[in-house]
Amino acid sequence: MMNGILNPIRAFARMWERRDLLRQMTVRDTRSRYRGTAIGLFWSVLQPLIMLAVYAFFFGQVFEPKWSSTSSDPSEFALILFIGLVLHGFLAEVLNRAPTLIVSNVNLVKRVVFPLDTLPVMAVCTALVHLLISLGIWLAFHWIVRGAPPMTAWLLPLGILPLFVFALGAGWLLASLGVYLRDMSYVMPMISMVLMFVSPVFYPASALRPPYDRLVLLSPLTQPIEFARDVLIAGHQPRWDSYFGFFGCALVFAWLSYAWFLGTKKGFADVL
Repeated sequence: MMNGILNPIRAFARMWERRDLLRQMTVRDTRSRYRGTAIGLFWSVLQPLIMLAVYAFFFGQVFEPKWSSTSSDPSEFALILFIGLVLHGFLAEVLNRAPTLIVSNVNLVKRVVFPLDTLPVMAVCTALVHLLISLGIWLAFHWIVRGAPPMTAWLLPLGILPLFVFALGAGWLLASLGVYLRDMSYVMPMISMVLMFVSPVFYPASALRPPYDRLVLLSPLTQPIEFARDVLIAGHQPRWDSYFGFFGCALVFAWLSYAWFLGTKKGFADVL
């Protein structure tokens, strides 16, 4: 077990070895969320569709926004805003859910053979499913109102990858802390809300003046959101220096969080 903690490659390899289990858990978790509803999984499509329609109507008919000095297209503003919101929603879903993952699965804690570290990964994968559905709706809307996205759009999966890794680290860390600090389940929704406003969701990062421009750089959402807007809206290459810097930090954070989770899980059964 100690080798798994000290070797970051082995830590992520363990997740790949359990890919079949994770796939089954993610499918079951996604389905259970909409169990008992009239339209079932279609809610995962309908919710982001309605949200995008509201943005398009509000910024197209009610309010005349202007993101930059060169463009005042309401549909573009809706698309820009939607990107930030869905990426924030992905991370917020993980942050809000992670503290209760172990507490709400006490029966699994008692099973010595069950790999508890897969629960946070399952939560991240479920959030990723919703993110991909929302991005699919974004692409369809862009195609209808503005035509085909720029050629740089194929880079988007690269932009999501570091955020996915960071979310894994947050899931492992918060799932463990949630066992010992039950207040985390109340704290994280507030942090998620604050994170929305300190990240460039409703504004471009370049619009902030010192010293607030440095504050926004501390948000784990800043680089992914800017990356997505660069490749999906502006149609130019992202800033690779900031990309690899954030990716490296996300890998280290995920590795340390995984080590923390493995080091603290032996006390889960006693606390629960």
